[in-house]
Amino acid sequence: MCRLILSDGKFDYETVFYRMTEAKILEANAALDLMLEAQKSRR
Repeated sequence: MCRLILSDGKFDYETVFYRMTEAKILEANAALDLMLEAQKSRR
């Protein structure tokens, strides 16, 4: 969960820990992985 807050995804502590369901957190983590992989392949 902390990786969402530390990422460039503009997530804040309150959103991640109080407003997002576990399913939404998993989905956001998967999207973050895809974004990081795309950035890595562009380099």
